[in-house]
Amino acid sequence: MLRIAFALALLGVLAGSAHAGTPLRRETASSGNVKATVAYRQIDATHYAVKLTIVKDGKTTYNKAVPTAFAHTGPSQPLGLVGGASTLELGDLDGDGVAEVLVNFYTGGAHCCNWTWAYHFNAKKLVWSRTAHIWGDPLYTMADLAHTNSLQLISADDRFAYAFSSYADSVLPVQVWVFKNGRFTDATRTYGNQVSLDLEKNWHHFKSAQPGTALRPILAAWVADNCLAGGCNAAYATVQSLASKLNGPADKSDGSVQSFLTKLKSSLMTWGYWK
Repeated sequence: MLRIAFALALLGVLAGSAHAGTPLRRETASSGNVKATVAYRQIDATHYAVKLTIVKDGKTTYNKAVPTAFAHTGPSQPLGLVGGASTLELGDLDGDGVAEVLVNFYTGGAHCCNWTWAYHFNAKKLVWSRTAHIWGDPLYTMADLAHTNSLQLISADDRFAYAFSSYADSVLPVQVWVFKNGRFTDATRTYGNQVSLDLEKNWHHFKSAQPGTALRPILAAWVADNCLAGGCNAAYATVQSLASKLNGPADKSDGSVQSFLTKLKSSLMTWGYWK
């Protein structure tokens, strides 16, 4: 009963009245035979009411409140309220001809966290189901990298934030996520071109770094890219050979070079890069 009462109250806030006016903001997007609208407004200092309406083939097939938190987050705000970003995006992620509906949120706080509800249409049950995914500080862009009429989500590995330096100096290696059967999967190794581009970018960053730049986090991301490309050992050996360059003022505060090398290898193994 409490859940029903809360849901009715939430919808009431969104519906508003002549006195309350319309929702704070409304976003609409479409892709193929799917059109979605998300409406949201602030309830109090930390809570928001959010409602999602999905129209498929001209018929409303979803019209419900959207949870603004799940097991791994506290109350979050729609991303459209943060720096002009979009709360709502549509794209066919699994290539089934029906676009997924992505509703994006931000938890608040410095450098974290962005997360997303992905709504997927189950053609057998004729219902929309949702799956949550936390990105961290980076978000994502969508692209058909394999030219297969399905979109991948290009992001970055937020585990590298603070791992080898301050956040400002951290470098996050590329990640590519796919969405299949209602699940997000890290498929970065499958997209070698993206890995190669990131690898080259990070090496250029290291080679062209100005004096005073923290070099360890750049090389940490570069080694991670190399691991994805199958060159872990060689890349790690290269970083070992560069030890004399990794003890500048911007790096020293994070401990000795040897402690960095030990932590780098251990982290890459724990995170699944080094296999």
